[in-house]
Amino acid sequence: MITIKKDFVYPTIRRETKENGERTYFPDGSKPVASVTTILSALKDMKTLDAWRDRVGDEEATRIVNESTLIGTHLHSNLENYILANNKPKTGPLISKLMTDIIIKNGLKNVSEVWGIEAPLFVKDLHAGTTDLVGVHDNQAAIMDFKNSKKAKKEEHLEEYYLQLSAYIISHDHMFGTNMKRGVIMMATRDCKYIEVILEGKKLEDYKTKWHKKVEEYYRRFGHLHS
Repeated sequence: MITIKKDFVYPTIRRETKENGERTYFPDGSKPVASVTTILSALKDMKTLDAWRDRVGDEEATRIVNESTLIGTHLHSNLENYILANNKPKTGPLISKLMTDIIIKNGLKNVSEVWGIEAPLFVKDLHAGTTDLVGVHDNQAAIMDFKNSKKAKKEEHLEEYYLQLSAYIISHDHMFGTNMKRGVIMMATRDCKYIEVILEGKKLEDYKTKWHKKVEEYYRRFGHLHS
């Protein structure tokens, strides 16, 4: 049984989403800032993605992206309902329900405390975002995110996940004076396999540094939102 604790008060942060998907957050008492996902997307090398879209065609690419988004939306909703009310997955296509069960069985079994779900986090004047889960994983305070994937990802394709976890850990420490040392990705694949990725130790510190550089590059290239 997962214990819900309210040791930290996660604020409600207004956000705006443009038609192209870019998100801007407006933390109270802070200037508007780019979202973590917006920063990562803006700096992403699009060559591989563009080549894939050219290969399969715009219509098929859009269908695949929309399908993945739908599965992910229901997966997150089902997991949130399970954590808060111990409800089994009820919504979405069958694969979303199967993926939910996989993460409950293999991932959430290691979570003893939950401090926040869909928790807004930010660093003043720099960036903000929403992490899926904050709590205790294997007796360690952790930022946790749920992912779905068509198949298992190679290490080189996890870079964006590592940066995202690092950004949320930095934000939590900034807001609450914590010293979080673990990030966890709980991933279910379409062929019903569970993959857990843990970011900690020197690797986490290295990715924190990489994230700081990403933020600097983003504002150097695109300018501050409040300027």
